[in-house]
Amino acid sequence: LLAELQGDLDLARMALAFVATVPRIPQFFYGTEIALRGPYPRDDGLLRADMPGGFAGDAVNAFTGQGLAPEAAALQDWLRRLLNWRKQQPLLHGGRLMQYMPQDGVYAYFRHQPGKAQRVMVVMNKNGAARELDLRRFSEMLRLPAQAQDPLTGERLRLAQTLQLPARSVRVLELE
Repeated sequence: LLAELQGDLDLARMALAFVATVPRIPQFFYGTEIALRGPYPRDDGLLRADMPGGFAGDAVNAFTGQGLAPEAAALQDWLRRLLNWRKQQPLLHGGRLMQYMPQDGVYAYFRHQPGKAQRVMVVMNKNGAARELDLRRFSEMLRLPAQAQDPLTGERLRLAQTLQLPARSVRVLELE
């Protein structure tokens, strides 16, 4: 993944969040969680290098976190939180998908179950600058004002008419 994205960890987080939250069984190639970057263009022999850790003489251990670069440890922690949350979120296992056409480099979609109030909202800002997202556009899925929680950080938000999106970021929100 990182080879295809030229090592861009922000884009990797967006891709990983997408795969983990759309209707499907997510599959990841080993090493993605610690930002292993295969060769570009692809070379299958080099791509399938040993996972660091568990072998005599390995200076880096992906299983214990010993020797991981800070960005690798941060990605591993972030993906662990995302996938552990995914295991507990029934909307991601059987809910429906409602997506909205990207506007100005921002893509948003919802996971929902018809007739139920709970929803999951995923928003990606691919822009190099922060954006203010007008939430009124999503009135079919989002009743404003709304309460939301970011399951990856625990942050609670009150959604009024707009949502601030940092540059090159993904937000996953549980709506109450």
